[in-house]
Amino acid sequence: MIAYLETNLLPLILSINTPKTDSYIMIAAGLGDKISQSSVLIQMGNKLETFWNLVISETPGCTNLIQVNNKIKVGDKNRQLDHVIKILNEIFYLESKCNLNFDTEKKPASNDKVKAVCSALSDTYKQEISAGYFVPCLRTIPADVQKKYTAINIFGVEDLMQIINCNLFTVDEFFTFFEQVIGPIIEEKIYG
Repeated sequence: MIAYLETNLLPLILSINTPKTDSYIMIAAGLGDKISQSSVLIQMGNKLETFWNLVISETPGCTNLIQVNNKIKVGDKNRQLDHVIKILNEIFYLESKCNLNFDTEKKPASNDKVKAVCSALSDTYKQEISAGYFVPCLRTIPADVQKKYTAINIFGVEDLMQIINCNLFTVDEFFTFFEQVIGPIIEEKIYG
């Protein structure tokens, strides 16, 4: 089952660009020729979102409702949908976040966005939608993080794998692959 990760996750990670920092602080400090760590990590988050959408699409019994179009009209804005999954008669909307700590200051606005998107999806599909955040790089959500987000569900990889009943690889295989294969690649991209 590691073959699935080698075939579908590894190429996404290898395709991450390594731009130099354009931070004025780094340039002023004479460090402007360093790789932009934040750019690499942002790309990593985008690649994980792409990967998990592929997993959702390829898991038997799941329907990836955003496979063709990942936008929805919320009020007067078009919003991007990260993951919308139909399993039997239940629909889940998950907003992908690799680091909820960055979101703490704007938590009310982020939660409001999830709720607004959830409401628009509910109108579109004429049913209740289960919503929350998905952290695609945490096995389970630590209690201290969960406490900060009492008004919204947070799902880790183990949760999502259980919800979609994924048989393409195991949670252990994912995290072993992430640490042993993806970790050194990220390290090389940032520090190499």
